[in-house]
Amino acid sequence: MHLQGLKQNVPSVRYTTAQCTLLLQLLCCNIIMHTTMPCFDAVYLDYDVCTRVFKSCGLLYAEPLLTGTLQAMLDFPLGWDSKIPAALGLPPLPGHIKNLAEGVVVKPLKNIVIETTRGNEPMRVIFKRKIEGFQETKPREKVSRPKKATAEYNQDYELVKCEMLLMVTPQRLMNVISKLGVPDTAVESQREVKAKWNTILNGLAADVLEEMALVHEDLWKAFKREHAQMVGRVKSDLKRECAVTVKEYREKNA
Repeated sequence: MHLQGLKQNVPSVRYTTAQCTLLLQLLCCNIIMHTTMPCFDAVYLDYDVCTRVFKSCGLLYAEPLLTGTLQAMLDFPLGWDSKIPAALGLPPLPGHIKNLAEGVVVKPLKNIVIETTRGNEPMRVIFKRKIEGFQETKPREKVSRPKKATAEYNQDYELVKCEMLLMVTPQRLMNVISKLGVPDTAVESQREVKAKWNTILNGLAADVLEEMALVHEDLWKAFKREHAQMVGRVKSDLKRECAVTVKEYREKNA
């Protein structure tokens, strides 16, 4: 197993013709592997193979911070300044401002692929460890847990709602915005601005639903099967929470 620092926002990097040729060769290699392994939609080269290739041609890549056992990866301390700017030749932030790395990516040097029930797609074993400021899920103590069920109270609904709302965070919203961008009020009409913010809101809700289906797969499937009439209700609750988060972001950045 090895660790990689999660990348920060950095300037685009232009590659030479030789390096682009190498990338094409790697893509061809993947295509060849795909034709010999038709059960996979895509095949990734092992990370240790990639690093040897990248080093041989001077191609910029995320170098491992540590290589060792899984326990060593879990014990690796977080909360250090990002190493990406220095790798790109950029100066430190002024005034001793910290530029904390979001966290680390933990992945095996040799790909480990597991079968999942998510669309019958095999998945590589990779996970992230993030510092608190970049967490996409709220601490559980900040959301009240379901109380005992009564005739007027559906415990399954409250549990699903609770798990969903834990995932609606400013950091998750920022990740959605990083992909979609924010409206430019200087050049876009009010209608266009409103439509884009609505797209961002829907993107946030969709991201939560996607993670809900992945992280709480059994719970979500059972809820949809046993309480189909409540699915729309819990999605409306999610949408309202996303709207509050988007509104708070807009007010803070007005």
